[in-house]
Amino acid sequence: MTVPREVTLKKTAAGYRIAQAPVREVATLRGTPQSFSGTIGATPVDLPVAGGSADLTLDLDTGTAEQVTIALTDEQGYQTLIGVNPTVDEVFVDRTRSGPHFHDGFANRHVAPVDLRGKRVRLRLLADQSILELFIGDGTRTITDRFFRGGGQLRWSASARGGSAKLTMQAWPMTGATPPG
Repeated sequence: MTVPREVTLKKTAAGYRIAQAPVREVATLRGTPQSFSGTIGATPVDLPVAGGSADLTLDLDTGTAEQVTIALTDEQGYQTLIGVNPTVDEVFVDRTRSGPHFHDGFANRHVAPVDLRGKRVRLRLLADQSILELFIGDGTRTITDRFFRGGGQLRWSASARGGSAKLTMQAWPMTGATPPG
């Protein structure tokens, strides 16, 4: 179960790859945009994103950081992490602390390999209360994941471990479909 996607074939340096992106109609569900631009470090910085339904575009320059993390934290302290590890060329979703334990197989970390030699990556993240859809770079890598928070409103924050990074973000709350007419 995912958001409707457009699937294309892209020519890359490594050959042809399938790329995915949310269909353009998803943009009609966007509310008033919010933005953030700045340097992040070890202390988490609150992002101007409201709640658990959002469409985010994140441009990261990992700089000197060993890891850059976007955290969704609920009012009980449970977290779902979206991260970039430039030292091992990976993007990940970590749901090991995403909510109360309900099954031994749920807590997990899902990884997508990505070339981070240039230290830059663009992420598009769609969140809908308990589902994350992550499109990496040009969409040739994706991660779709569920998370089950403990309760309350979600807060969004960003941090960098082992150095600093630059983050530019555009975020739109998702408002729901508007009836035709």
